[in-house]
Amino acid sequence: MKNLKYVAAGTLFLASSAIAGPTIGTTINLTLNALGNPGADVYVNYTSDTATAWNATAGTANKAALAGRLRFNNNSDGGFLYAYCVEINEGFNAGSYDYTWAEPTSVPEHQPPGEMSDVKAAMVLDLWSRRVGNISGDNVTATTAAAFQMVVWEITHENLTVTDISDVATAKGELSIDTGAFSSDWLQANENAIYVEANAMIASIGVGGLRDFSSNIFGLTNPTQQDLLTFVVPSPAIAGLAGLGLVGMRRRRR
Repeated sequence: MKNLKYVAAGTLFLASSAIAGPTIGTTINLTLNALGNPGADVYVNYTSDTATAWNATAGTANKAALAGRLRFNNNSDGGFLYAYCVEINEGFNAGSYDYTWAEPTSVPEHQPPGEMSDVKAAMVLDLWSRRVGNISGDNVTATTAAAFQMVVWEITHENLTVTDISDVATAKGELSIDTGAFSSDWLQANENAIYVEANAMIASIGVGGLRDFSSNIFGLTNPTQQDLLTFVVPSPAIAGLAGLGLVGMRRRRR
């Protein structure tokens, strides 16, 4: 697929050494330097009509997108960031941009789809905590990176009927790459391996209880560029606390 205007936003993994937790409301300067490394070219459909039901027949998947991991230069500290998309209707322009650290439930900032509900943020967090070893290291496959990206888009852009963490089972049941406001009829026909892995990721959400990395997930917003969702990879000691249940997605502002 040549000469396509790609859309890409990001779920970022902070890759600099010894990074302290970011402070909500402060800024970081980023430059995109790699698209889809690894990843796959896909076609998706997204309707901005909030009345489109989660189980509505999928529209024709005709929007070119790059589903996969992105890499940003972190100009604020000289490191870099790995990224996955969270806001499909905006793209990235060439150059460097300031992003503001925000709560995970504050992205995407633009309507539609608008800010994530508590249950959407909880599902993204749970998915990341289960797959961090497969999507944040040096051996990420194109299939896994693309599948993870598709599920993040599905969670953030679908018109779910519930917003509260207490009803995560219902919310999970409304996630489908095949139907709703966000969908891809193209994916099943053309990239079956990605499609199969994406469905497996959806099925894994919440199994055995939601996992808690709530102190390690942050949003990044910019008024003219795609908003981002970032993860600070925890230390092994903190990671060992996973599976104890979410204690709440919103943190006290630092």
